[in-house]
Amino acid sequence: MGDPVVVEQSLRRRTDAGRELDRIIGAGLITPLYQPIVSLQSLRAVAFEALARGPHGSALEMPAALFGAASRHDRLSELDWACRSAAVQGAFDAEYLPPAALFVNVEPAAAGESVPRQYEQLMARAQSGLRIVFEFTERALTDHPGDVLRAVRVLRDLGAMIALDDVGVDPRSLALLPFLEPEVVKLDMSLVHEPHRSATFATHQAVQAYAEDTGAIVLAEGIENQEHVDAALALGATHGQGWLFGHPSPLPHAHEWEPVELFDARVRTVADSHHTPFEWLAQQGAPASRATAGHLQGLADHLLGVAAGLGDAAVVIIAGSRDVHVPLQRRLTELAEVAAFVGVISDAPPALHRGLRTGLTGPAESLAAERALCILAPTYAVAVAASTPDDAGRCEVRTTHDRDNVAAVARRLMARVAPACEPPQTVSASLSASASPPA
Repeated sequence: MGDPVVVEQSLRRRTDAGRELDRIIGAGLITPLYQPIVSLQSLRAVAFEALARGPHGSALEMPAALFGAASRHDRLSELDWACRSAAVQGAFDAEYLPPAALFVNVEPAAAGESVPRQYEQLMARAQSGLRIVFEFTERALTDHPGDVLRAVRVLRDLGAMIALDDVGVDPRSLALLPFLEPEVVKLDMSLVHEPHRSATFATHQAVQAYAEDTGAIVLAEGIENQEHVDAALALGATHGQGWLFGHPSPLPHAHEWEPVELFDARVRTVADSHHTPFEWLAQQGAPASRATAGHLQGLADHLLGVAAGLGDAAVVIIAGSRDVHVPLQRRLTELAEVAAFVGVISDAPPALHRGLRTGLTGPAESLAAERALCILAPTYAVAVAASTPDDAGRCEVRTTHDRDNVAAVARRLMARVAPACEPPQTVSASLSASASPPA
């Protein structure tokens, strides 16, 4: 047992923080501040990122304390919406209109939720009157894959764009680029502060390949001096953010600066469909072969060995197998300890263990009777899908190493994975069915 006095003081602080959080959310006391995003060529501001603060002088003024209290009291989603609405209202107050872009952070807990009633009118206005870039972290996708992918799809349909934040701080962020397909890749400040680490060079190569392939903007964070500018340019960044260009402060009125177009092109995306992986690969003309269950098992063993060699750069998802036998489960569990993400989707997935993520198929789904395996990494891509076996136990197999097709299959499967620390739930075969996320 702990010291009763210390325990009582801790409980009092928690209660006080909860009451202060109630007051902040209920009375709309979030203060939005904005930090400029500049072109590293012209050094002109081209956009601003909205950052939230609690009331000045409050114990919850700073973001860490504010969001920490919301997490402890299970109110992250409410706080996220309060911050988002404050950011949007502040932009309207400053007459911040397109082509200026407004970067807004999104909490995973609120990613797939419908707009709360009190913010509906404001967010509807934002949909048509602002150019918003929603920022996600790799944690958002790995914790809530289905919610985030559905939210991203709907947000793009509404005209918003996506940024992946903190790239480089966790190797998984590189492996997850093809899933979010961000229009903006934000390099973590550690890359410009420590530009000569081997991990920095690996991140540089992966991000540059993605940017060259998609036209995405590379934005370096944490720029505080000219050395950091030089490092950002060496990393291929075209835009920057940091104290050298401005601290978080009230948003300047539109007449105080000249907004410019930030985006020249959109990242290309693959349309979602109701096809299973096998149906999708067949539609795309992936090479076909015939195989037995034994051949498929041998191929899966080989490919999982390749994935193990890719380490934390790999996303691995296996789907449709009703018989995830013990050796395969053990292999996947071991792989989950080194890979960026490992998921198993079936009508009887293995128990959650050491990072292995699961999802359920419905008993009547075609996917439940088929087989699929995807491996996606910055330097490797493969998708294998097998049809329902015939009476002789043979099935048609489609295989592709085409990166776009592998990513399309992987996104479909990733959307079926249950949120972290929650039991998987059977979901509809229609991956597009979801509550409408915010505008």
